[in-house]
Amino acid sequence: MKIGIIGGAFNPIHYGHLFAAEEARALFGLEKVYFVPAGVPVWEKEEPVLAKELRYLMVVLATCENPHFYPSRVEIDRPGRSYTVDTLEQFKKEQPSSELFFITGLDALLNFFQWREPQKILKMAELIAVSRPGFSLSRGSRESLDKRIHLLDTSGVAISSQEIRERIRKNLPIRYLVPPQVEALIMKENLYREEVSK
Repeated sequence: MKIGIIGGAFNPIHYGHLFAAEEARALFGLEKVYFVPAGVPVWEKEEPVLAKELRYLMVVLATCENPHFYPSRVEIDRPGRSYTVDTLEQFKKEQPSSELFFITGLDALLNFFQWREPQKILKMAELIAVSRPGFSLSRGSRESLDKRIHLLDTSGVAISSQEIRERIRKNLPIRYLVPPQVEALIMKENLYREEVSK
């Protein structure tokens, strides 16, 4: 079985994440795609991320209508910072016969060899790097990629979680940027109105 894993803060999850996962699923023949919100992100942000249970709930709401999408609590329930290598090890342990594909953005791929144990990651999973407007690789960089790293060039969805948070603070609409269930939760709980997360 081919399994896709897409990780991130999902702060909040949006249609760009969902489109990338569905495109990867279709083109690489993935039977399932697990969405893994980071418990404690390893990268430092100027702005703290929303509480992990709220981010997980948004992932549940966003993925519930696609029978191939599954929310995962792997990093939410694990103490300490969230490292991709640890997450892949857990999936390998729980699904040893599955072929793993880690889905990430092309922007994140540019820093891949600064991740914890990148070579170990490549032994456990193939990488699918999804392009989006504003990020590209030169022809030379493309040709030098490891054979287990695949570039997925798509028309992309030019949405970012940061942009969504900024729009909320400015009282601008986010409809059609996030699934309706996610928008409803954000509005009901008055999320992202303050600079500091709840």
